Amino acid sequence: MKPVSKRLETLSPISVATVVVILWMILALAVDRLLLGPAFPELTRALALGITVKLPAGELVYPPVSMLLLIVLPMLALALYLVPWRDPKAPEAWQEAFSLWAQPWFWLMMAVLLTILGESLYVLLANFLPQAAKDAFETFSVSAEVTAALPGFEAYTAISMKAGLVGFAGFVIGVYLFLERGVGEALR
Repeated sequence: MKPVSKRLETLSPISVATVVVILWMILALAVDRLLLGPAFPELTRALALGITVKLPAGELVYPPVSMLLLIVLPMLALALYLVPWRDPKAPEAWQEAFSLWAQPWFWLMMAVLLTILGESLYVLLANFLPQAAKDAFETFSVSAEVTAALPGFEAYTAISMKAGLVGFAGFVIGVYLFLERGVGEALR
């Protein structure tokens, strides 16, 4: 049997990226609900993201979590991780670090864009599909909601997006690209 260090070297970057993202989502949810939520409710409700994935066998719900914890904090941590500490005066090292830091942002936006494009394609072609195909396509869906609640103002939904099977396929492809080319590249 190989030593643990050798087995870890053989893990693919997407496997590591997937585990890191899932663990971060769990940690962000726990910190949001158990620590920040009770102590600073205005901060955690200021801008929150919730995701729901519906499948024929069930539904996966990720409740609204502060985007500060979910996105901003890990991107700041990634920026610190990518700082070229060994050669801080080399412009090439800074250029590479910035490029690696920007990749997850780009692929995250591409995941959203692919979801919108997939759902737009479905909406355009829905009139030409048989009813059975429409029903099958609507058994899968993904929805995301960004809510904002500022002190002194009523909470409102800033962005709401729902997509059926074709949009869901775009979402899955986008998440794969985010993990493989965004987070996976940055963590290599």
